Amino acid sequence: MRRRLAAVLVLATGPALACDADFGRAIAAEGVTLAWRARPEPPPLAEPFAIEFAICGGRPDRITVDAVMPAHNHGMNYAPRLQETAAGRYRAEGLVLHMPGQWRMVFDLMLGGRALRLSSDFEVE
Repeated sequence: MRRRLAAVLVLATGPALACDADFGRAIAAEGVTLAWRARPEPPPLAEPFAIEFAICGGRPDRITVDAVMPAHNHGMNYAPRLQETAAGRYRAEGLVLHMPGQWRMVFDLMLGGRALRLSSDFEVE
């Protein structure tokens, strides 16, 4: 059985961030919006890259970031490193998408004891 690797960041509570439109991709559910972008864009095949993201509508206590291939039922072989870069802004580094095809970026948030999963599909060539 393959172990799932993901970045996990536990945060202290603080103010929520007003949304910023410069991220390119946005996911919204249950009053929370998460906007993200890859660095470089588009995400490269078989090379390390980073994602930058902002969370609006709540301040999570915990964040987990992962990328999975739904068609193959597996994720990455690497666990990214996750850090908060400013209030409500984050960066995950060390992601590697080792196969071409459809991938799903998955963000699991804990907001005041409530779990919320946000995901965004994208293609890697």
